[in-house]
Amino acid sequence: MMSRLFFSRWQPRLVPSLFRVTIFLLLFGDPVYAASLSLSLDSEGRIISPVTTAAVTRRQAHRARPDGVELLHDTEYEYYPVSGRTFSEIVRAVGESGPYNKDRTGRQPCRVDWSATLSFQYDFSYAFDEENRKLHAATEMSAIALEDTSIVTLPSLLDDTALNPVEKNMWRAYLTNLTEHCHTIVALIRDQQARKAVGDRLADITYLIFDYAEGMDIEKSVGSVLRDEALRIGRESVREIKARIAIYEQSAAEGKDRSGTKAKTKGADR
Repeated sequence: MMSRLFFSRWQPRLVPSLFRVTIFLLLFGDPVYAASLSLSLDSEGRIISPVTTAAVTRRQAHRARPDGVELLHDTEYEYYPVSGRTFSEIVRAVGESGPYNKDRTGRQPCRVDWSATLSFQYDFSYAFDEENRKLHAATEMSAIALEDTSIVTLPSLLDDTALNPVEKNMWRAYLTNLTEHCHTIVALIRDQQARKAVGDRLADITYLIFDYAEGMDIEKSVGSVLRDEALRIGRESVREIKARIAIYEQSAAEGKDRSGTKAKTKGADR
């Protein structure tokens, strides 16, 4: 079965034919069919099931948060325990106990795991072009939403009684920096302008044309094409999110390197 998609910018040579079928749809088209669709993708663009997402959420939700951490709305948190008698020992424990990076070649002090869910409702009406053996379907999207499931992993100090006041402040500042880093990543995932652009791409799918075959399941055919397009658009969105995060993390790493260089220079000047 072949299908073609037409968006709001129609190809000029097709406009007369589409115009005739559109008028036919308005006057004689079959009743509107309505349905909904939802796709969840991990940060690599792979399809995941709602069962998997729920299992991760339950696993992450049972730990208590450390003091001084301001939580984000609709965000899951997990904390790994660290201990030490001095600030430097605690930072060393963070390096040894922190979550692995994605390729498991090293550990990092904090991490954001995320997935995205694209959902929408659609309805369509259709008409047959018997002369050309085509099925035309006029589609309309509504309730388009791109949402995320984000899990922030941070260190939690088991006991700070051995630290002096200066080291306690150093730990608090260290944890605050990690938290702000993760929260910036979550903000990039939830960029509202980018989410609106995803919705606009889906809403642009207004017309489908199929090669008609006797006995074809029209609802299934339309749903299958829309699912494929939603998957393509969803994966594009995942790639865009990853690109935003990569730019931010590169900038943060370069800023950290500059700060370290300045600190070494000051120490050498003394």
